[in-house]
Amino acid sequence: MEVMIICGGAQPPYKQKISALKELDDASVLIGVDRGALYLVDQGFQLDHAVGDFDSVDEQELLRIRENASYFYQTSPIKDDTDMELALSVALSIESSQEVEYFIFGGTASDGRLDHLVANLWMIHQPRYQSLVNRLTFFDRDRLIRILGPGQHLLENQNDCVYLSIISATPVKALEIVGAKYELSATDFAYPRALISNEFVSHNHEVQLSFKEGIVFVILEKNK
Repeated sequence: MEVMIICGGAQPPYKQKISALKELDDASVLIGVDRGALYLVDQGFQLDHAVGDFDSVDEQELLRIRENASYFYQTSPIKDDTDMELALSVALSIESSQEVEYFIFGGTASDGRLDHLVANLWMIHQPRYQSLVNRLTFFDRDRLIRILGPGQHLLENQNDCVYLSIISATPVKALEIVGAKYELSATDFAYPRALISNEFVSHNHEVQLSFKEGIVFVILEKNK
């Protein structure tokens, strides 16, 4: 498995998880986004790419990022794309196959900006990012979000979560949940619908999720 690890600047990233992903794949690519690049450097990582307008770091911090990144891309703060969109575009431009999995850290942190969270999730509606469906996971200390397309999916409790929520980002057809505390027989939703606060029956028990059309966010939450 090839891995793209992208770190935003909402909070210091989950170092242990990033290290585990890098150990899983020696060819993993590590991309720091704006202040997220500084967080990675502070934790001893060498960056493959640093991307952003870097308006959240000072000159000395920017110099440290430059010195610890193989490739450095700085843009004007006046731009159409967010820093995360720029980072994903860079990542897609260098991926070697459709087998690459993407992990974004600091993109959904509870202490981050709400508008950034919405922008990060809503990126999947843009045609240039459609290929990331089924390959993109947002990972923070207390939250994991997968973006899934039609088909059958097995969901595992990867983050010691308390809650499992299934939120459709589009209309969906034949959405079915099997093996969770609250099951759902195949149901069509003509508009996005949030099915929240479901649970795994036990820590090691998998949940089966399937649907025929649409895009769905699977959200695992630690906090009550």
